[in-house]
Amino acid sequence: MTYGRRYQWTAGIAALLLLLSAPGCYAVQEVLRALLEIRVDVPALDVTPAEPLPAGPDAFTWKHYSERAMEWQEEVLLSTYEKYGERSPKWDEKAKEFLREYAEFQYGVRSQDAAGRCRELGEELSELGCSDPRILYMRGNVVYQLEGGQKALPLIKRSLAPLEASEYPRIWPYFATRRLQWILKDTHRHRDEVRALNPKKMRYLGQAAGDPDFADGSQRYYMEEALVEWDGLCRMPDDAEIMIDELERIPDVDPWIRHMLRGLYHVSKGWKARGGGWAGEVTDEGWEVFHRELSLATEDFTEAYTLHPEYPEAATWMISVAMASSGGPGERVWFERAVSAQFDYRPAYDKLMWALRPRWGGSHEKMYQFGIECLNTGRFDTEIPRVLLKALWDIGSELDDWRDAYRRPGAYEQLQTFYEGMLAEPTRADWHSFWQSSHGMVAWAAGRYEDSKRLFDELGDDVYMEVFPDFDCEADFVLGDVQLRTGALRETYEKAEALYADDQVAAALPLFEELRDKAAPESSALALLRHRVAVVKTRAGFLSGEWADLIPDADLAGWQCKGGEWAVDADGALKGRSRKSDAALRLVCRCPIDGDYEIRGELEGEFNVGIVLGHRERHRPYFVGFKVDGHEDEVTLNNEFSIQEYLTRPMSLGERNHIRVRVANGLLTACVNEELVFDEQPIDPDWCAANDGQIGVGGSYYKSDGVEIRFRNLQIRRLNAEQDADEVFAIRAPF
Repeated sequence: MTYGRRYQWTAGIAALLLLLSAPGCYAVQEVLRALLEIRVDVPALDVTPAEPLPAGPDAFTWKHYSERAMEWQEEVLLSTYEKYGERSPKWDEKAKEFLREYAEFQYGVRSQDAAGRCRELGEELSELGCSDPRILYMRGNVVYQLEGGQKALPLIKRSLAPLEASEYPRIWPYFATRRLQWILKDTHRHRDEVRALNPKKMRYLGQAAGDPDFADGSQRYYMEEALVEWDGLCRMPDDAEIMIDELERIPDVDPWIRHMLRGLYHVSKGWKARGGGWAGEVTDEGWEVFHRELSLATEDFTEAYTLHPEYPEAATWMISVAMASSGGPGERVWFERAVSAQFDYRPAYDKLMWALRPRWGGSHEKMYQFGIECLNTGRFDTEIPRVLLKALWDIGSELDDWRDAYRRPGAYEQLQTFYEGMLAEPTRADWHSFWQSSHGMVAWAAGRYEDSKRLFDELGDDVYMEVFPDFDCEADFVLGDVQLRTGALRETYEKAEALYADDQVAAALPLFEELRDKAAPESSALALLRHRVAVVKTRAGFLSGEWADLIPDADLAGWQCKGGEWAVDADGALKGRSRKSDAALRLVCRCPIDGDYEIRGELEGEFNVGIVLGHRERHRPYFVGFKVDGHEDEVTLNNEFSIQEYLTRPMSLGERNHIRVRVANGLLTACVNEELVFDEQPIDPDWCAANDGQIGVGGSYYKSDGVEIRFRNLQIRRLNAEQDADEVFAIRAPF
């Protein structure tokens, strides 16, 4: 799961407003009801540790869990194959070898080498004529991990019907249905089929709860799979109800599993009744149902915890429920119960960190101190000291400049302790380049440029480049900035940066051009300065209020690739090409776009191509996607080009489509081929960063290979309060 949205807590003379919206499936505090009654009652969140974190050598950790899970899965895979599999002397021994390797791949070392061994054994089984449907699914799953959905799709499709007809436990048809659904989502061409698979998938997951293999100490292995679904189910309780209906038909489901699933279901029902809007928009009935359902969730989670206090899941979910409840144990108590069961159960740490945010009555100081508490466990063989990095990341996500979190007094010294511990930990010896590169990145964020330069210089060509995207930064920008701030051009560079930050673009441009001309060839500093010059020119054009070109030069200076391959064609079109190795096909303009604006241009794509509006990326992307889909003949507004449409308008589309989009006062108006498709449509503010977002281009081609889209004559202009919509936006048509 991902956590992170921007709100502010502001105090006034007569009232206190808590600006809040439901994030995914997290509960809200009782204080929201108080706000509806126009009274202020926000108790301070007590996070004083009642007990130290159980970090001793005997603490149960993920390593212990995964070792037990691997042993359990190997035993279950072999026993169920012997009982239900399609067996033959020709392949029996090879099948058992494959199943052992698959168990190790799932819960042991999930490396390319492990996957490769599974694939080789799977191909040998295929040559031997193995017809077992579960092995066929497993082969498809391995191919998916190695080569993506398109290569795996035939294997997964062939496995599903035989698995459904087999006597294998119902968790296996569930796995095959889920994987098929994910692959179809990857292509974004099979939405009806994706939706149609949902009820089937949830029925199998509910039926699997009664599998006797998930009892007698093995209940967590089932719940691990059920929780994979839950982020989506919190927004779709009707799907959860399908699973619950199946659950209630099975008399001998393990009680812990039954109470856990019921508790999750009540959480989702409560959030459906409350809705995802502002607290003041919730109806009295919505609040009544919300609190009733969370009360029922409390009963079920508490009973689950009573049955198995050695399992962390129930206590972890109670951290979220406790945020919406008055009375009873608080978040910290439930957190301590969860980590006493498994010291490094990260969901518990993530949920408590969420509860410590200012919007829930906590503070940035409490978040930071919790990170220090985790660092002080000294358990660098686990992920828990890394919670300090998460604390600073989360704090930064709520600041105007995220780097200020790393510049707070004493933070850098604590971070040095963290990196020293990671680099000294024997189990992380193979990751020295990663951790030192991360240290260099953090030193840059903290403004310790000399330290950053030293750390990167020591690594030389071994800088771990994947570190930079983890911080939503590019290597050339960070390394170039370090070079410029520690070199002979520092004074001019810092002056140019200050002018640019103050929007004095006319004065900043010649300084950046001078620096660009002096920078060493092929250096990171030169790459950074080329981008800066392009961004300053775009910003100057935008601030003028006239139409400014957005199509970049051939070197794509001023833009940041977020996925796919991008180039400018000889005819001036900006072309994107999808890659199966990427989770996105997206290119984002580095120039900040604030206030109201219009965009116009021509879009070409095989079946969908879109404009990114207000892109901001902390933890994960946030933006409104305005997308035309020639395959489906529709225009869509959605969150991050998601397959789950926010708003769709059917219309006939051609190979090339002209678009005009206006974003003003939180409303979007858009025309496609001079036809009005959205008329002052409110935009979810959490999708679109109105004052610090970026414009981009892209499409929905997750892990698809070789699909091309193009953008022509793309322009933007800033709007001011005096400007009236011109003739194309004067059209007002009902739908």
